[in-house]
Amino acid sequence: MIAKLHNFAEQWRPDFPLERLSYDGANLNKIARIIGDGVVAGLFSADQYRVIQEGVNRITDLMDELDTQPDSFGLIHADLAVSNLIVNGETITPIDFAMSGYGYFMQDLGDLSSSFGPLHIRKAMLDGYDTIRRLSTSDLKYVEAFFVSGILYFMAIHLHSGVHREWFMRRVPVICERYIEPLVRDQRFYDDI
Repeated sequence: MIAKLHNFAEQWRPDFPLERLSYDGANLNKIARIIGDGVVAGLFSADQYRVIQEGVNRITDLMDELDTQPDSFGLIHADLAVSNLIVNGETITPIDFAMSGYGYFMQDLGDLSSSFGPLHIRKAMLDGYDTIRRLSTSDLKYVEAFFVSGILYFMAIHLHSGVHREWFMRRVPVICERYIEPLVRDQRFYDDI
């Protein structure tokens, strides 16, 4: 379903202006600055924020790599999660395109990876995608990078809500250690999500 959506987006040329958010490096750096408020709010440490910034730098470097590859950027859903999928028998339909915009196709795979706990389901998702849009073994680093960027977008959106204070204090150390630090060191972690 995701690969079909990306194939369509790649070929679609609207005959009207379609102004949407751009999920590019500039936007991700803006998100990182918003997340920085969490240090002042006592949600996480300055050292953890430094790790987050290193992660953002690594993700933007990977975005630069993707910019050199054909067919890597286009209109994406940008909020793929189990809650935004309707399953009817064998048919899966994405809903809620409110956050859709221009971004890297791997972002949708990274976002959806965060919704599926068991590894065999995440691997089946990638295998299914690969039957329609080829994935190379090196593409996993991009999926992992956008898995992390999805977490960062979540953090920026919910930083000031107050409702998630306990979540930040509990999860940011784990996110830094298990996902961002390996990403920065170019170590695979997909099997451990």
